[in-house]
Amino acid sequence: MLTKRIALKLFAITAIVLTCLVAWLTWSVRGQLRTVFIDQHGKILQPLSANQLAETRETLLLTGSLFEASELISLVLSDVQMDNLIDVSLFDEDGFLISDDIGESLTITLAPADLARALQGEPSTRYHAEAYGADLFPNSEAESKPLGIALVEVIVPLRDDAEERTVAMARYLLDGAETANDLHEMDRQLVTISGALLAMALVCLATLFAWAYRQSERSRRLIEESHQRLVELNHQLAFADKSSAVGSLSAHLIHGLKNPLAALKGLFEETLTETHAKHGKERVREMQRMIDHLVDVMRDEESELVYEYDLNEVRGLLEEKTLSKAKRRDVSLHLSDVPSRTLSGRQGNVLLLILVNLTENALEAAPPGSAVDVTFRMRNEALLVVEIADHGEGISPELRERLFVPKKSGKEQGTGIGLVISAQLARQIGGELQLLETDESGTTFAVNLPLDDAQV
Repeated sequence: MLTKRIALKLFAITAIVLTCLVAWLTWSVRGQLRTVFIDQHGKILQPLSANQLAETRETLLLTGSLFEASELISLVLSDVQMDNLIDVSLFDEDGFLISDDIGESLTITLAPADLARALQGEPSTRYHAEAYGADLFPNSEAESKPLGIALVEVIVPLRDDAEERTVAMARYLLDGAETANDLHEMDRQLVTISGALLAMALVCLATLFAWAYRQSERSRRLIEESHQRLVELNHQLAFADKSSAVGSLSAHLIHGLKNPLAALKGLFEETLTETHAKHGKERVREMQRMIDHLVDVMRDEESELVYEYDLNEVRGLLEEKTLSKAKRRDVSLHLSDVPSRTLSGRQGNVLLLILVNLTENALEAAPPGSAVDVTFRMRNEALLVVEIADHGEGISPELRERLFVPKKSGKEQGTGIGLVISAQLARQIGGELQLLETDESGTTFAVNLPLDDAQV
C-alpha cells in the first residue's frame, strides 16, 4: 500500500533523477550550441578571406614567393570588415608562421588538428574565455600567462583553386568580449528554458504522485471497510451458527420431552397405582436426564470449552440412555465394538443426541422380540459412519420422499420433526444423516461424520 511517507520518498527520488537527467541534457545541448555558434566565425571569415585574397593573386604571380608577398597578403586580409579584429597571422602549408624573423617563424606553428583541417579546406574556430600566450603561440617562448582578455581564434585555409590545394593559412584573432556576452545570454536562455521544462515536469510528477496517493488511500479505505464488514459478517455468521445450534438443541429437547410428558399425562388421567407411580418416576428421571444433558451441551456451546470424547464413551452413554427403553419394548439392543478414535467435545455431545434420537425411533419401530443394531465403523481414516438398523415395517413411500423436512410423522401422535432435528444437528457438526434403505424388513439410517481430529 502506498503510504504518504513512501510516496514522498518516491517523489523525491524521481525528482532527483529527473533533475540530473535534465541537467545532463542541458549541458550536452549547451556544448553543441556553443560549438555551432563559435564555428560561425570561421564560416563567415572563410568567404571574406577568399574575396580579399583574390586581390593579391596577381602579386603572388609576379613575385612567385609566398614569403615575399606575406606582408601584402596580411595587410589585405586585415581589411576584412570586422570591428573586433585584433590580429592576422599568415602560416605556410606546413603550419609555420611566415615572418621576417626567421627564428620566430621556425618555432611558432599551428596546432596539428588545426593544420589537418586547414589542409582539407575546412576552417577551425576556438574560443578562449581566458586567453594564454602558450595557447596562441605553441612551441614558442611565450609564457603561459593569461592575457586578460577573451579571444576567438579562427584558422582559415587559403586555397589555390587552380590546383585545388591549400597554399597557406590565415589566423584571425578576434576580440571575444561580444562572443562571451552572446554565449552568456545563450546559456541564460537555455537554463531558463530547461528550468521551466523541469518545473513543469516536476509539477506534473507531483500531480501524478498526489493522484496515485489519493487512489491508494481510497483503495486502502475500501479494503479496511471491506475487512471491517467481513469481520462483522463473520461475527454475525458465528452468532447465527450458535443461534442455529442452540435452536436445534432446543428443538431436540422439546421433541424429546414430548413423549415422556404424554405418558405422564396418561398416567395422571388414570387411577394412580404403585406401578403407575413407578413408571411416572422413571419418566420424570428420564426427562431430568435429558434436560441436564441438553443444558450441559448448550453450556459447552456458549463457553466454547475444548475437550475430547473417546468413541467408547459415546457408545457407553448411548447404551445407558436407551437400554431401559429397549427392555420396556422387549427389543434386543446390539451395539458393535467401536474404532479407537477420539472426537471433539462438541462432536461427541451432538453425535450422542443424534444417536439417542435415532436409536429410540428404531426401538419404537421394531416389533417386540426383534433387535436394533447400532454399528460403528470407519469408512476411511477420517470419516466415522454409524448405522442404526431396525426390523420394523419400513417407511411408507409418501413419507420417504420428504423424510428430512417437517411433516406428519409415521408414528401415532408424531409430528415428523425428530428426523429433521437430527439432520440439522448432524449438519451443525459437519456431518450428514442418510436413509440407507427401508422396506418391509426394516429401516437403516446412517450418520456420516468427518472427525475434527482423526486420532488413533
